Amino acid sequence: MVRPGARWGRGNLAGYLYLAPAGALLLAFHVYPLFYGAYVSLFRWGLTKEAFVGPSNYWGVLRDTDFWRSLLVTVYYVVGVVPVEIVLGFLIASLLARKIHGRAAYRLVYFLPYITSMVAMGLVWSWIFNANFGLFNSLLRLLHLPPQRWLLEPRSILALLLPAGAFSATAGPSLALICVAIVTIWYYTGFHVVVYLAGLTAIPAEVHEAARLDGAEGWRQMRWITLPLISPTTFFLAVIATIGAFQSFAIVYTLTGGGVSGAEAGGPLGTTRVATLFIFTTFYNEFRVGYATAAAFVVFVILLALTGLQMRIGERRVHYLG
Repeated sequence: MVRPGARWGRGNLAGYLYLAPAGALLLAFHVYPLFYGAYVSLFRWGLTKEAFVGPSNYWGVLRDTDFWRSLLVTVYYVVGVVPVEIVLGFLIASLLARKIHGRAAYRLVYFLPYITSMVAMGLVWSWIFNANFGLFNSLLRLLHLPPQRWLLEPRSILALLLPAGAFSATAGPSLALICVAIVTIWYYTGFHVVVYLAGLTAIPAEVHEAARLDGAEGWRQMRWITLPLISPTTFFLAVIATIGAFQSFAIVYTLTGGGVSGAEAGGPLGTTRVATLFIFTTFYNEFRVGYATAAAFVVFVILLALTGLQMRIGERRVHYLG
């Protein structure tokens, strides 16, 4: 029986002291910036604090067509990246989970992009997509196909196939955004492979053996055994991949001109200007600190609602072993 006040005994006090450094860091770098950001968002704030404006910054963001357009670009980006990463990660992990020659080397190859510097990777892919001397256009010329502008192309795939169609933000993602999505998928698929491998190896072999004795082979075993038991891993990856894609910045920034040519990232014609780039340019280029902070909080609320929706769906679809 635990006596009242025993929780503050010497042993528990030592535990709290061990947690204190991590708690202090959490307060200093997460909790305090959150509340200070909320404070800044209520002011007209340039280089310094100017005037209290209350929720005006939030109303301005909600009426800002540029903000909503950046959010639409973000949605295109998330929808194009997350499902492909999950499907590719699962398929590759399923192959690597089998007993094949050189399996360790394959795992390393697929995971290697994830530990590569994101900025260096962005610069290399910028060269590959270069419209003048890039690798992809060189291959197209060898095949006697017309070269593309890749990261400089604001038109969507549909507009490219139908040249008479005029560019519109609602026509779908631009070719430039698709190029950014391809690089993002290439970068993060290795991480999904590693997590899926851990999930697949955690499924007891007896379960598969029992299903095999009952006549379940191939696709039936995949449909009724593997996919349900791997659903917690899929759910986990779907949540963190969605959050990560919503917060993507470095890849988009380096691929679309930021820090390389001195041009404003998010081009061409703003078709790759995701929400984080909108916040960044509003903050650093326009010095509208309060406004940019309010935009960040709006994105935060949207992402929180989306994560809550995923959790709600996950409660019904995810099956836990045991």
